[in-house]
Order: sequence, then C-alpha cells, then structure tokens
Amino acid sequence: MEHRGRPGPFRRKASLTRRVCVIGNGGNGKSTFSDRLGELTGLEVTHLDRLVWRPGWIRVPDAEFLAAHDAVMARTEWVIDGLEVLDAIPRRMAVADTIFFLDHPLPLSYWWALKRQVRYAFRPSPDLANPLLGVTFKMAAILWRVHRELRPRLLEWSAEAAARGAAVHWFRRPHESRRYLEELEAGGRG
Repeated sequence: MEHRGRPGPFRRKASLTRRVCVIGNGGNGKSTFSDRLGELTGLEVTHLDRLVWRPGWIRVPDAEFLAAHDAVMARTEWVIDGLEVLDAIPRRMAVADTIFFLDHPLPLSYWWALKRQVRYAFRPSPDLANPLLGVTFKMAAILWRVHRELRPRLLEWSAEAAARGAAVHWFRRPHESRRYLEELEAGGRG
C-alpha cells in the first residue's frame, strides 16, 4: 500500500483519479473526508448510508441497494464512502483507482461515533435522513465487529488494489487524513 498521507496520486495522476473509494470503521470520519475531497476534486460524493437506509431506519433489500450502488459505480467519476453490504465492497475496491482507508484506533472510533450519535440524536445527520437516537448500543457492537472481522479483509482487498496499480492511502491517525486534504488544497487537482 502507499505511504500515509501524501497527496501524490491526485497530482501525478489527476487524469486517472476518477473513481475513489473511502473505507473505514464507523466514526472514523469517512463522510467528512469524502465531502471535503469532493469539494477539492469536483468529484460527486455518494454516501452509502443514504442508499441503504430509508426513513425510520428501515434497511432497503440488498438487491435494491446493489442496483443503486451499481448505478453509481457505472458513472465515469465518483467518490463512494462507506462499507454497506459486504459483497459490494470488493467489487467497488476492484474498480477504484484510488482508495482511502481511514483506519483509526478503535477507542477513537467509539468516541467519535458516540459524539456523533449524541449530536444527531433527535435530528438527521448530514449524510443520513434519520436521527441517530436508539442506535448507540448497536453501533458499539458493530464497530467492534468491523474492527475484528472486516478490517483484515479490508487490508487484504487494499493490498490487492495496490498490486493492480490503484493508489491506496492508509491513514492510521486523523492528522494524516487532514494533512492529505490540506496538501491537496494547496496543490490543486492537477
């Protein structure tokens, strides 16, 4: 995988950076990072949480999600943020030319997820149409499971993507992703 935090792929390969996958555990700042990346690059951002959840926390059927997901992936340019529906993750990573893995320590994920849940307990969050009231305890279990079970697979799929030539950025600390965006902003997309 590529070095931590350097914005090289957007500068060196600006014409090739058209399909961007942002992955990581809940609470790691994927949506915030993706939104800012979209602003800086002009790429349209899709938050998978919006595709998978209906109002009232009703999950769409996987087939419906996959159809919407595949429609986004069929575009020539995109930033897709999230981990929804396990089968879709490696498919998305296999066609992405750039992958950002926000892989912060688990205690930080718990803290940021809790803060977000409190902030949006009674009103919709920016990337979801639902308030977060009532999902706090479920979220803690999900974060642990993603860290323990899915993280090793994400690392494997990231290594495969890097081997085929994708730019893979692995951010272990929040300052690395912030620095990346600051350097990207200072240097532009091309």
